Amino acid sequence: MNLALSLLYAAERTPDAEALVGDGRRLTYAQLRTRAAEMAAGLVERGVERGDRVAGVLRNKTETVELYWGTQWLGACFVPLSHRISQEDLDYCIADSGARLVLDDVAAVRELTGDEHPCALDLDEGEPSIQLYTSGTTGRPKGVPRSHRAERAGGLSQVVQHGLQFGERTLGVMPLYHTMGVHSMIAVSLAGGCFVTQPEWDAETALQLI
Repeated sequence: MNLALSLLYAAERTPDAEALVGDGRRLTYAQLRTRAAEMAAGLVERGVERGDRVAGVLRNKTETVELYWGTQWLGACFVPLSHRISQEDLDYCIADSGARLVLDDVAAVRELTGDEHPCALDLDEGEPSIQLYTSGTTGRPKGVPRSHRAERAGGLSQVVQHGLQFGERTLGVMPLYHTMGVHSMIAVSLAGGCFVTQPEWDAETALQLI
């Protein structure tokens, strides 16, 4: 199953349950599905097509989560990049990924909207969903594309390993350019729970959010 379908099923299963919280915003699964569809349409208006790479240099904000699901809805491939790496490495990763569009400002992400895109329901689950980059400790960062099937399996693995119960909430403190951050986000959607964003780690803020 591709991840566009996975989000659609979550929205059909629990449309009124909270799916995403952060930055003073609260979105239900129905609202997140609608936002993903609108964002996919906005990406098309910016020249992005099915199969294209969309790079995001963003912190853990609600807009980052929306952009992720928007790319999945379109059938594009999300390329999350760290805002902490050098400009030289960032430029390299963007060029290496062949990204059709690069977004490094949440305001630009908010502007991605339009009529609802019909969704990539027929996209093969073996197609790339995301392309993460390694830390580059032994050379240049290396892009690792991962399929919808592999990413959904990674999310399911976290559901099992963390013992997530249906409807539980997760604090998104791991960066969304990292495997664990992305899989935590997917896991919550599979469990019908809520992903709570924390853009910057701070212990006191984390305790308040919890």
